[in-house]
Amino acid sequence: MGQAKQRGSLEDRIKQATKDHTQCDLLIIKRDTELPALEFQHGEVSLSTKPRVDRSDAINTLHNNWGHDGRYIQLAGEYISHSPSLALARSGIVPKLMLDPNTGRVQHIDLENLGCVIEFELEGKGITTAGPQWMTPAEVKQQADQLRQENQHTHSIRVPA
Repeated sequence: MGQAKQRGSLEDRIKQATKDHTQCDLLIIKRDTELPALEFQHGEVSLSTKPRVDRSDAINTLHNNWGHDGRYIQLAGEYISHSPSLALARSGIVPKLMLDPNTGRVQHIDLENLGCVIEFELEGKGITTAGPQWMTPAEVKQQADQLRQENQHTHSIRVPA
């Protein structure tokens, strides 16, 4: 018997390779408190149960200018992979809907249909966030489309493929 048959079907191998990952439609937004600057990116990321980047390193790297560099949305994905609410949802402890005490917004955590918006605020040399806002990918897309529309005259915007 060949090695491929011993490892199972293609579908089985894909499930095995991605079992520790959750796909997420992600919108990241960065505002600068000292300058009237806004940066944002939208795309799909894979959130690992074992992030490769330290949480502090990931958020500190987001301090740089993003432009169209796709690494920053991936780094934001690494940052939110450390999220306690995501870990609780993966363990089955958190209900699919919960109230965020910071914003008063109802969050929707569905690991099969996951979306997230996270805003970062640049304050001099530091960067802070209120954490991820979990929702559906459709809600994320709606917010991303609204940001694109509002900023089309001031930003060079690429729509993800």
